[in-house]
Amino acid sequence: MNYIELEVVPSWRYCNVRGGEKVPYPAGWQRDPKRIRDIESANVGLLLGPTSGGLVALDFDGATAWSWFEQRIGCALPGTVMWTSGKDSRCQMAFTVPEQYWDYVRTQKITNTRDDMIAEGEGFEFRWTGCQSVVPPSELADGRQYTWIASPTQTDVAELPDEILAYWLTLGENRTVVNTNPVEDIDIDSINEDKFTELTAVLELIRQQIPTPDYDVWMRIAFATASEVGNSVAAVLLATFWPERIRGEYARLLASRDPSRSPTIKSLMFMATEQRRIQHEKKRAVYQQQLEEIKELERIIKEKKNEKSKH
Repeated sequence: MNYIELEVVPSWRYCNVRGGEKVPYPAGWQRDPKRIRDIESANVGLLLGPTSGGLVALDFDGATAWSWFEQRIGCALPGTVMWTSGKDSRCQMAFTVPEQYWDYVRTQKITNTRDDMIAEGEGFEFRWTGCQSVVPPSELADGRQYTWIASPTQTDVAELPDEILAYWLTLGENRTVVNTNPVEDIDIDSINEDKFTELTAVLELIRQQIPTPDYDVWMRIAFATASEVGNSVAAVLLATFWPERIRGEYARLLASRDPSRSPTIKSLMFMATEQRRIQHEKKRAVYQQQLEEIKELERIIKEKKNEKSKH
């Protein structure tokens, strides 16, 4: 089989998939990544995650997946490698994830049971470690072929935009990474005043919207803050917004932070704007409901006036 499009990306790894199927084989395929020249099957699966250099596939499965993405993330998608099985409104897009985030993300699937914006039988997925995606020129069970929308010979794989990465991080269960090679903490005198002002403004906005964050969100806020002003200043600053429940808990949490894998202020900014958008939508929904009730009341009053005029 002609794999010329796949041969141009040497960092990608693959697995065997039988013709007309999506399921890889044999057992343990995740632990046996193959180069494209070693694939022996009729179909081919592209391994995702660090095995292929930090490759994530955004899987749009149906029309409501696209509307969900626009409403929930609202980020312009850059040109990148894309392929499809040929079904309407369905495709996958490949992006690279910066290495410092590899330990913080995992496969996430959004379906109707998780978000009612998604229609039953459709969905959106961040496909990562432990997943593989069947790619062209593989065939479907009915004989149709997977096809490239934009092949690796036509375009480069783009880096995942910050806005999308930040949203993905909010879905995941961030894992504490013990820093075995700590760097020297930031000197308070070296902190830029404008950066400090910007950071405190973002934290205040988040505090207004998330007064009691769950553990994962709390940890991400703490790590992102420390990436900007260092652990010592962050511990003091964070306690002014979300007081410690146990003395020294910020110091203990931040001691486990790996600076090379820490989220940044961009992640906090996305969190703040996302929460503000959610609050705005809730207020708008209440307003719309009240408006409908007023209109209905006006209709009833008008009908009663008309009835009186007839008599």
